[in-house]
Amino acid sequence: MTATGLAKTAVATVAVSNIVFLQPVKVAGTVCCYTDVDQIGRTSLRMKVEVWVLRHGRGVRTKVTEAEV
Repeated sequence: MTATGLAKTAVATVAVSNIVFLQPVKVAGTVCCYTDVDQIGRTSLRMKVEVWVLRHGRGVRTKVTEAEV
């Protein structure tokens, strides 16, 4: 959603690197994704993605993974 908004057109993921899995995502968890754009080029962009989960949709968020996309 972040990339599409910046490009104002359809985008495709070419690579995912430095992915780190910290916790599993279980059924009934609410997944929250956050992005931070690191670099914008003429035909590409790079961003950091963090994924957090709310167990059963409530309580304290837990970071489950992060990656460079």
